[in-house]
Amino acid sequence: MVVFLMETKNKQALLENFRRSLHFQNKCYVDPEGTSGGLALWWTNEVDLDIRFKSKNIIRAVVTRLSHSFSFVSTFIYAPPKRSDRNMFWKDFVKMGRESSFPWLCVGDFNEIGASWEKRGGSLGRDNRVENFQATISECALMDLELKGNAFTWTNNQRGEANICERIDRAMANVEWRQHFPKAQVFHEVVLVLTTVP
Repeated sequence: MVVFLMETKNKQALLENFRRSLHFQNKCYVDPEGTSGGLALWWTNEVDLDIRFKSKNIIRAVVTRLSHSFSFVSTFIYAPPKRSDRNMFWKDFVKMGRESSFPWLCVGDFNEIGASWEKRGGSLGRDNRVENFQATISECALMDLELKGNAFTWTNNQRGEANICERIDRAMANVEWRQHFPKAQVFHEVVLVLTTVP
């Protein structure tokens, strides 16, 4: 089993007690910068994760399911929250995709919607954010895993007409990965208090 936490806003020392209480034997952390960001990746001994790269936005690993001796690349993502930083991030993401011939799974907070229906409330804006994100995903030959549950993963927690909901968290994979896991799905639980769905 693998768990990925984004925007932990806490250093690894604080997260370690939580990890141990959940019985995850292995870990990889990227500490936050100040009070923002932070990544935590935990996994059990049922899988082998070989961390190949980590930064404030990405943990990239080769994952091997020990029971099946099957390996794939997994990219755990917390895309830059600032729009101005995302264009360079998408370029690097595409480059990363081109470098891999493995089955590829991408999971995390992309901080971007992929279609107009993935946002409720507020305006879509006049920039090309959605189109840029769609082009990136297309160039990487990724497809969304089937979604079950709540269509939105983020809310601004406002009431009435001020409320904005978006689907910014997702899991995507290439055809090679989907061939090995044809029934894989994403489950979004109901948001109660958090601003993003666990």
